[in-house]
Amino acid sequence: MHRWGLAVGKAVRGSRTDTGKAVHLLAATLHTAQTVISQRQIQAKSNEIPAFAPLLERIDLRGVVVTAEALHTQRAHAGRVIAARGHYLLVVKGNQKKLRKQLKTLPWHEIPLQNRTMPPATAAARSAA
Repeated sequence: MHRWGLAVGKAVRGSRTDTGKAVHLLAATLHTAQTVISQRQIQAKSNEIPAFAPLLERIDLRGVVVTAEALHTQRAHAGRVIAARGHYLLVVKGNQKKLRKQLKTLPWHEIPLQNRTMPPATAAARSAA
């Protein structure tokens, strides 16, 4: 059973340090409460990739669904979440051609839709209202 969802992404906009540069943070935010439960500053001349594992290391990920942007769609990040007995939902963009090709071969039509999914006619009628 999934306990909760956790979004990994940027958290600070328009912040400045004493040098006048924006602070770049990576945060882990609860989906339901929109509350930051972990945060790491990204080192200058780096990106978010090295901060992913340290960001999550003190969080119990058992049964947690971790979502993240395409930058974090990496084997090491998925492996880190799985090793901690969590689950992940990661974005795959066009620059990951091999992975996209593998995903296209999966039997998506066999996956049952959950009860929150509306038939196309119902969704269209609601958006027109």
